[in-house]
This record gives sequence, structure tokens and C-alpha cells, in this order.
Amino acid sequence: MDKTNKNQLSLATADIGRAAIEANANLVVVFDHKKLFWPFEGLVLLAKQTPAALTLGLFCVCVARAGEPCESRKTGNSFMLVARNLSSKEAMKDL
Repeated sequence: MDKTNKNQLSLATADIGRAAIEANANLVVVFDHKKLFWPFEGLVLLAKQTPAALTLGLFCVCVARAGEPCESRKTGNSFMLVARNLSSKEAMKDL
């Protein structure tokens, strides 16, 4: 496995849910031209109920099933930690 594939694998298994909690932030994930917003409070509740890592891969599965379409087809796969004072509408307005 080359270095690029190792980096992609480590990112997919990164515990971004708990990283968002530690950063006191909401989370937005974009995957396969769909987007989904998780508020901080929901992440905290999910972390309490789930002893396993809240990985980027797990959030991508959720986005694929329940996400809303991105306005731009050019929007790539990504995630953002978003300030808690931003609403979901504000956080996802340019996606």
C-alpha cells in the first residue's frame, strides 16, 4: 500500500465525532454529493451511547442514507468542524 492509500485509510478511520466534541464544534460531512449536519449536542449523545470510534467512514454511511443533495455537483467529499453558533442552514449554505 502506498503512502496516499495509507493516509486515506487513516482519515476514514479517524474518530472525527469525538474530535468535533473536543473542539466544541458541530460537524458537517459531505459525501457522494450529499451533505448532513450533526449538532454538538447530538454528537455528545452519540458518543455516550457508542463506545467505538465515531469514524469518518461511519458518518459517510449516514450521509449516503439520509443526506440532502448538495447544490453544486462540484462539491467534493469533505468534513468540517463548524462553530456551534452557526445553524445547520448557515453551515451548509455553500455546499
